[in-house]
Amino acid sequence: NNADATDDATTATTLAFICVGGEGPSLTTSVLLDSNHCTGDMIALAERLFHKGVDVHLFAIEHRFYGESFPQNNNGYYLRGSDDEDESDLDVDFSHLSSRQAVKDVISFVQSPDAAQKTSSSSNASSSEVRWITFGGSYPGMLSAWCHLLHPNVIFAAVSSSSPLQAQLDNYGYNDIVNGDLGDGSVGGSEECQRIFREGHEEVVATMEGENDDEAEDDGEDGLDRVAALFNVCDGGDALRASRRNQETFVGNGLFYVPAQSNDPACEGELCNIEKICKAMTDQKESTPGISSMEILATLKKHNDYGCTNVNWQAYLNYLKTPTNSNANDRSWMVSVEMV
Repeated sequence: NNADATDDATTATTLAFICVGGEGPSLTTSVLLDSNHCTGDMIALAERLFHKGVDVHLFAIEHRFYGESFPQNNNGYYLRGSDDEDESDLDVDFSHLSSRQAVKDVISFVQSPDAAQKTSSSSNASSSEVRWITFGGSYPGMLSAWCHLLHPNVIFAAVSSSSPLQAQLDNYGYNDIVNGDLGDGSVGGSEECQRIFREGHEEVVATMEGENDDEAEDDGEDGLDRVAALFNVCDGGDALRASRRNQETFVGNGLFYVPAQSNDPACEGELCNIEKICKAMTDQKESTPGISSMEILATLKKHNDYGCTNVNWQAYLNYLKTPTNSNANDRSWMVSVEMV
């Protein structure tokens, strides 16, 4: 029947799955066992196909300028240097660090003799019979999709998860997703939890703009000072007062971290998942009459003991614009999507 014919065709095909690097630490062989890079779709699918008799190979490609893929000078030394070296001495040409080059790196590997040798070692398939499929999430997901889009004759298919292919300057849409999770009962959220979180942010904005600062005036401080004290902002109200962009960054990044992407229902920490965060917020609302939603968020933030929150938009821009010796991975990811 047709199902048997499809199974026979799949079994006779050699598949090669590529975990595309590009966000987070440099890749090691461990990513093909258990990691944020490839665990899930790629590894789980490969395991299922393998047990069905499919010849499937797994590869992970490190993004250029990450780990050992960082450029070397003529003497063979990595140009990123060491953590102890003066960053002003760093001499790196970042003009070749781009998503376009990263896509070409994947294609170059697929078409290399090394890839052909590895995929034919356990079968009689020629390189032309191997179906290459890329996998990735977020920025690597963008690369995965572009590999197939630009080179469909080389990349048979692509799996692209949570990929911001249509980049926006002010990508507030992600916060809408987080807000939705807080109201999703299947992950421990609730309408009340969602309301407290949203209302807390609205109260902070109103307080900073002087619309809700009666209590602050009684204490001889303005709204910015009160917010900074509540949320332990480094340098206090002066940091928020320094620029409007600082204020927007402080609120826009979220007043309290919600693990929307890494929510683990089985985690053991006190505020480690959405269910526990929501329960803490709603319990405090019920047990403390008159407490504001803004104060509830501040209490939860202090409970996690993050230390003071550094709010400096200009310093963040300078960090992105300045090559560094020790954290090239983070900077490389930002530069690679050509948004800086």
